[in-house]
Amino acid sequence: MKNYVQPGRMLELTAPYDRSSGEAAKVGSIFGVAINAVSSGAAGVFDTEGVFDLVKDSTAITAGLKVYWDDSAKKITATSTGNHPAGLAIEAAGTAATLVKVKIPIPGV
Repeated sequence: MKNYVQPGRMLELTAPYDRSSGEAAKVGSIFGVAINAVSSGAAGVFDTEGVFDLVKDSTAITAGLKVYWDDSAKKITATSTGNHPAGLAIEAAGTAATLVKVKIPIPGV
């Protein structure tokens, strides 16, 4: 097929801020997890599909809940207002938890 470019899971994107391997970022409307360390403004590969342990804020999250990316705090949150859809929590994570397992992208989106 002449117009095929690549599979769409791993994307080379320009990092909007410094990211270490395994840290999430919102690049425009794309949400992904950095494969390697990448500096702000540099090209890096981001995984846009899978289940990842991601840093979360202090909101309680239940399994199956749609979660969001707080781009200011650089954390997953249960708060939708002002935040970018990130995925679905696949396990509960209480207020004291610092990580939550997130399935990205949200199925059907």
